[in-house]
Amino acid sequence: MSSDIYSGLVFKSAIALDYAMEKLLEQLKINIEKIVYGAGSPNYYERTMEFLNSWETSKPIIKGNIVESELFQNTFAMQSDPDNFTHGSYWYTNNDVREFMAEIIFEGLSGPMFGTGFWSVARDAWTPTLIHLENGDFDRWFADAMRMQGEDSFTFNISFT
Repeated sequence: MSSDIYSGLVFKSAIALDYAMEKLLEQLKINIEKIVYGAGSPNYYERTMEFLNSWETSKPIIKGNIVESELFQNTFAMQSDPDNFTHGSYWYTNNDVREFMAEIIFEGLSGPMFGTGFWSVARDAWTPTLIHLENGDFDRWFADAMRMQGEDSFTFNISFT
């Protein structure tokens, strides 16, 4: 295979990976809306939706014949307001808990400070999102994006860490 064709396939793979990662992010956000926010409505504060909107994907990076991208939480997209118990509290040694919010929410680790309710049980939106990696959806999204670029016959190996 000529280096021009190879380079073109790698570039198209980066575009396809970006497309598939955006679809995965979309599924995570659907799961957060359904599982996290759908579990109940707060009585003492208004939701900022910052937790939902703090999830991002990185632009694909090409490293030789490997194309990488990440789905991650940008905790700085959320504000911390310990005075109003928003993503933090002065009752904790570390009053800014933004970096722990996913763990707190997904694993139900809010503790007894605010009593019990929907906020104190696990609302795991991550595990149902991973199903899209295991059931072939991600591979299909990637293949669809390659076909949209005119690449109908190709083989690829996708791995997740």
